[in-house]
Amino acid sequence: MPNKGLLLVMMQASPDFEDEFNAWYDTEHVPERLAVPGITTAHRFEAENGWPKYLALYDLDSVAVLDSPAYARVSGANNGPWTRRVLSRVDARRIVCEQIGPGSEAVIASPRVAVLRFTGVPETARPEIAAGLARSFGGMPGIRQVRLFADVETAGTLFAVVAGTLPPLAIFDPAAFGTWQDAIDLTNGYTARVPRP
Repeated sequence: MPNKGLLLVMMQASPDFEDEFNAWYDTEHVPERLAVPGITTAHRFEAENGWPKYLALYDLDSVAVLDSPAYARVSGANNGPWTRRVLSRVDARRIVCEQIGPGSEAVIASPRVAVLRFTGVPETARPEIAAGLARSFGGMPGIRQVRLFADVETAGTLFAVVAGTLPPLAIFDPAAFGTWQDAIDLTNGYTARVPRP
């Protein structure tokens, strides 16, 4: 059975375009994605500070979902006019990941998440990164879930997604990763985005 996947998308829209960007995301883009078999969840967040401002997390049955005919019908050359308009006006980073721990849990809906990126990490060091996450976040009040993913398109890059009721970065301890703390090159905190009526 293949590992679960995650599509992690970070986007930045100019302030004068945010209203249309969010209307498109909430009313067209997310519903289109959730209609694709194998995309099981979609959650949006806004940065507490820092860049990029917007984060979307899509749980996938496997990364192969993104190569399926159903996904192709709503992406790439088949994007609709509104999608083409919006994507031409935002800065977007799309990261395809495979879940490497723990197990095959989907995201637990939470008001806060933190995203940590590790670069230059050999596969043999993944257990050390997982242990560092456990030391930094495991059993801490307000932490609901810690998941670790490998970027399938960039060797040696890992992403951790930490979900909770409190800001996870408030208790984040880089020293928990020992010699791998220097591999951390991104730490962003986000708050769940509630679509406006």
